[in-house]
Amino acid sequence: MALLRRFNPRTGAMRMSEADSGFVREAYEVLEDLDRQTTVDGVIDVTRRALTRFGFDFFCFNTFPNRGQRFEDVTIAIHVPPEWVRIYNEREYVRIDPSIRYCRQMVRPFRWSDAPYDPGASRKSFPSSRARPTLR
Repeated sequence: MALLRRFNPRTGAMRMSEADSGFVREAYEVLEDLDRQTTVDGVIDVTRRALTRFGFDFFCFNTFPNRGQRFEDVTIAIHVPPEWVRIYNEREYVRIDPSIRYCRQMVRPFRWSDAPYDPGASRKSFPSSRARPTLR
């Protein structure tokens, strides 16, 4: 209902609420802070602080792996527990991770646990969303 009150049917425009305005301002501040960074660690720290405000404790940005590539070959920036990375690498989950397949279909961010699990997609076993480490 709040969305309808912000829509102007005459112009087709949305009125920006104070909350929306604050979010936009904060997003620009994060982008400016990212632009000032000179190291990968600086970018990761700014990203971690920004995502924490939205309830995300961990994150990973990576490209799509080709055959034969390992997880570390496609990782751009990562902030997850070291034990998670160790298990992920040891078991070569990059080859069967449902979130990797889901990324090829999505154009917006999503939670890892929301990626559809297809147990028939690989002969290797990948933990279902209930058994996966809790990463948001």
